[in-house]
Amino acid sequence: RSSCWVRVAMPSAGAAWGHQFIPRIGQEVLIDFIEGDIDRPVVTGVLYNGSHNPPAFSSAGNLPGNKTLSGIKSKEHQGQGHNELLFDDTPNQVRSRLASSHGATQLNQGFLTHPRADGKAEPRGEGFELRTDQHGAVRAAHGLLLSTEAQQGAAGKQLARTHAQSQLDAALALSQSLGEVATAQLADSIDSEPQKALDGHAKAWESGKQPILVASAPAGIASLTEQSQTLGAGTNLDLVAQRDLNHTAGRRWLANVNQHLSLFVAGVKGAVSLKLIAGQGKAQVQAQHGEMEWTASQDVTITSSKDRIVIAAQQEILLNVGGGAYIRLAGGNIDVHCPGKVSIKGASHEMDGPASMNTTHPSFPDNTPTVPLTLKLAQGPMSNQRALTHMPYTLYADGAQVDQGVIAEDSQLHIKHKVGTQKYTLKLANGLTYQIPIVNEYAGEEGAGALANQGFINHKKGTVQDVTQMDTHARGFYHRLLANDKENG
Repeated sequence: RSSCWVRVAMPSAGAAWGHQFIPRIGQEVLIDFIEGDIDRPVVTGVLYNGSHNPPAFSSAGNLPGNKTLSGIKSKEHQGQGHNELLFDDTPNQVRSRLASSHGATQLNQGFLTHPRADGKAEPRGEGFELRTDQHGAVRAAHGLLLSTEAQQGAAGKQLARTHAQSQLDAALALSQSLGEVATAQLADSIDSEPQKALDGHAKAWESGKQPILVASAPAGIASLTEQSQTLGAGTNLDLVAQRDLNHTAGRRWLANVNQHLSLFVAGVKGAVSLKLIAGQGKAQVQAQHGEMEWTASQDVTITSSKDRIVIAAQQEILLNVGGGAYIRLAGGNIDVHCPGKVSIKGASHEMDGPASMNTTHPSFPDNTPTVPLTLKLAQGPMSNQRALTHMPYTLYADGAQVDQGVIAEDSQLHIKHKVGTQKYTLKLANGLTYQIPIVNEYAGEEGAGALANQGFINHKKGTVQDVTQMDTHARGFYHRLLANDKENG
């Protein structure tokens, strides 16, 4: 306390920027005096001594054995933790290490080794390792590329993705090609627009800001867990394989579909194209509230190899063949009609009085399924999402009240939507009322649904007759403006 405050010389010093390494109590410092003035002392350096040895990087080894190591190691104030920036210049084993003792959090790069002691270290691998005993996160607002595509010597661009893009293009082409064949064969067509949009975002990645994630590995990808794994999509989930798509389950394979299921096989002529086989147990196919149709262009064979074949109907059974002959069983009567000959052969014929057999027909449950539906209550694409937080509301489905509550923190309303509901009415405590029609598909120009879901409403420029393409719509321009899409803006 008998001297003035002494400034410390740093490698770089500016207005709120530069280096900062403040000497701590007990450290030996080197003092100099500006222009030899004893009233103007300055700390020009910090020295090691007999009680303050050089740092042991990675808490192992010392000098002179570890003479190839250089870097910075700090010490927790009033604690035993540390942070470390290490450069290892050992011949043919060059590496660097940025580490914190908290959670053993480390970024290791280059020739990876265990801590070096007396100049020697056990190899651990090559490349980089980012690890921690705590939580970890990787976040990129404009998209993230995870790739094992080779880029020798870091010579390519940041988002080089030739293999990934070719795979996306091939998947889209196969999906569209088989979709066209399926449609021609009266099966359902595949909605490839979301897949096409993702493919386009990947192609224009550098010029856009779409937060997409692309994971690519030319030799294969393994995603494994001993517990459950969930794969979900807000719109479409497309699984495309250029060769085989294999599903294997050790216990059960369940597929629950809310509206429609279509299975189409292009097939190979002369080969079996579709197999449904139950190795053990009962096979059951039901159309609980509709018709069932089995059709073939050639033979249809129904065989019970060890027991009976039972055909039962509540109203009528009709057997009809080309040529006009038919047999009808209905209302307790049997009609055998034909334009030609009726041949009945047997060792004996018995004609007795009336007889009947009653058949029990199954009854099916009548249950309307529900699907999750989320309403985003933002005022516009760039509005404050919290504007309606904690707002009391009442929700009506086709005029009947179905829910009442307070809007959550995310300004979203999560509805258990019953298929068939035509319209929702949302009444807010501030007096506003929203009429929300429900449609299965968006009408109009391609991409309208995606923009509408983001809050871009279709305000058209000019007269209605002049507007034929989405690019001339004001909402398309608004979307490109907010996305900073210079190429298409």
